[in-house]
Amino acid sequence: MKKTMYDTEIQNIRNAASSTPIVLLEGPRGTGKTAMARQAFPLLNFIDLDDPKVRALAGRSPRTFLLAFPQGAVINEVSRVPGLLDSVRYYVDRRGANVRYILTSSLSPGTDDMGGRLSTIRTAGLSATRMEAEKLSVYNPFQVIHQGQLNEVLYGTRSCADIIEECLALDIAGHINASNLGLFRIFLSALARQSGRRLSMNAAARETGISSPTAKSWLSLVLSYNLARIAGDPDDNGRLVFLTDTGILCHLLGIETWKDLVLNPMRDNVVRTYAFNELVRGRFSRKAEAGIVPSPIADFKANWKERFSIIVDPNLDVTEEKADLARRVSCKSRKAVVLYLGDVTYSMGTLDCISFMDWTKLSSEVNYFS
Repeated sequence: MKKTMYDTEIQNIRNAASSTPIVLLEGPRGTGKTAMARQAFPLLNFIDLDDPKVRALAGRSPRTFLLAFPQGAVINEVSRVPGLLDSVRYYVDRRGANVRYILTSSLSPGTDDMGGRLSTIRTAGLSATRMEAEKLSVYNPFQVIHQGQLNEVLYGTRSCADIIEECLALDIAGHINASNLGLFRIFLSALARQSGRRLSMNAAARETGISSPTAKSWLSLVLSYNLARIAGDPDDNGRLVFLTDTGILCHLLGIETWKDLVLNPMRDNVVRTYAFNELVRGRFSRKAEAGIVPSPIADFKANWKERFSIIVDPNLDVTEEKADLARRVSCKSRKAVVLYLGDVTYSMGTLDCISFMDWTKLSSEVNYFS
């Protein structure tokens, strides 16, 4: 059988569906959630709630609507219709093993009360090692970072600009006044300029020309729709913000090519964002909390089975400056490592220097020397 671009994900979905009647694919737009779900279960009916006519019909009475699909369905963007997830649970309880629902959502729909009926698969795009396995070019780390990690962009089905516009039109427009969508684009660009750095809501509000309460409300939307992540305590002024895809980040920053990225003053922040996202992606593979927090002396602290101080070096070799910093922050309770953009992982005395190809191994707690 011919291998397809989503073979690994499709098998994961089918494995999850063998143990629970509901499978939820949750993650940002552009990660190919809908394509994966439809390819995993091609015989199930497809319900696209991005279609306003379908959404209006389902919204009148979700339970009545789902009655038309006795075998279950693939439902795209399930969170767009309030009450639909409860109706899915209703039919699962009544139809038992004879029904299967594969759901997608860019917004976390809240599944705490599903009582073992549901498996969640978080989609976050492709890691560098997965790109290599898919025979996508990874010889140049700046090219990898510039193009981003979203499946649909990597496979050429959509552009970063397309995905941003779709998110604004289909997700954000449902929460803010349509006349403010242009301002919301400016707000995204303001957050992009802070990606990899401490979050300043006042600065984002000022750049956008909105009030601080509005900026906080818009940040909640950005986080809810998986456009960005926050590291650190929500009540702490030391929080860091990271856009969830560096291709989107570069687009918002106006960095047009990977060569421009090499020379751009935002390079350090973009690479730091990529490093954070790769570490988070590795935790997803373990179905574990990220456990990555800001550090006053390093780029991040990681509180995993082994505790790390993590230094990010945005260069093809480990600079003496970063190596010295790593040695200074290393201690008995916390091992210091340097994440750099070279293609070889090696030890320099007690210091581990980890290639960008192995960053997800570090957070997956896999031996990155293997």
